Amino acid sequence: MQGLSVRPATPADATAIIEMLQALARFERAPGAVRLTEQTLVDDAFGETPRFHVFLAETGDGIPCGVATAILAYSSWAARPVLTLHDLFVRPQARRTGAGRAILAAVTAFANARDCCRIDVNVLSWNGDAERFYRSQGFQPLEEWRPFRLDLEGPTPPENPSNRDPG
Repeated sequence: MQGLSVRPATPADATAIIEMLQALARFERAPGAVRLTEQTLVDDAFGETPRFHVFLAETGDGIPCGVATAILAYSSWAARPVLTLHDLFVRPQARRTGAGRAILAAVTAFANARDCCRIDVNVLSWNGDAERFYRSQGFQPLEEWRPFRLDLEGPTPPENPSNRDPG
């Protein structure tokens, strides 16, 4: 895409970020799932100790066309940080223009600058386009690993998961 740029987002980008994350949720068949507000975004991404990092892709005209969110974690085995690419969304009209690759390059540079040993990403089983994209960028599926989740805000949160019978 002519004049495409990717940069760390700022609080002034909050409206565009929320809109794109809502569009991603609709695409991922979870409309209404985004609870992030502009205020929580500003507090949690741009506060004194950011909980996550946001990258924004813009057209040459300065129009936001893509977003990524990333979270730093730690690998006790590698004894180095790990970056989890939590969201990557490119507006439909900007797809197949290099915007996704540009965002991923910025995220990778961010991870390298923090001495991360790897970048992890989850892909929905039905999203073949995302799987092909990540494979084309060198990501490999972890065939023996399956994501598990304990939803602490579900309709009936567990009282104490450690007390449950494993069988």
